[in-house]
Amino acid sequence: MTKELPSKMALFKRVKPAFTLLETTLALFVLTIVLAIPIASFSQFNSELTKTTFLKRCKVDWYSALLQARISQKPIYVKFLSYEQRIEFSSSVYHESLQVPSRLHLETKEGVTISRTGTVKPFTIAFTDVQTHKKISYKIQFNWGEVIEK
Repeated sequence: MTKELPSKMALFKRVKPAFTLLETTLALFVLTIVLAIPIASFSQFNSELTKTTFLKRCKVDWYSALLQARISQKPIYVKFLSYEQRIEFSSSVYHESLQVPSRLHLETKEGVTISRTGTVKPFTIAFTDVQTHKKISYKIQFNWGEVIEK
């Protein structure tokens, strides 16, 4: 018995089924949408976390500057550089710089001096949240420079 070889036409008919270009494109489109939703959520969460962390650090740096002025008995100058989006604490013995995140806009423009006894005149540090347009204020009380958050 001799085995017959399959004809050329029979070889072409045995092609395995595969995805068409349209099906592949559609699958990639759906996958992109499914992945885009968590990425957008994470981006918003990260932005909120950065804002919250900055505001807490702002308070910590403020209290640190008050304490440093009392300890060193030297005044500390606090500059609010709104065009650079930065807050600077500086004296001959102390220097700290705090970069405001892009989500917040620094509204306060005039600086203030923390006296060598750690006291300060009353004033307000104001920020605006660019995404929600909400104002964030830190009211600084007279004397020990206590922060009241609003």
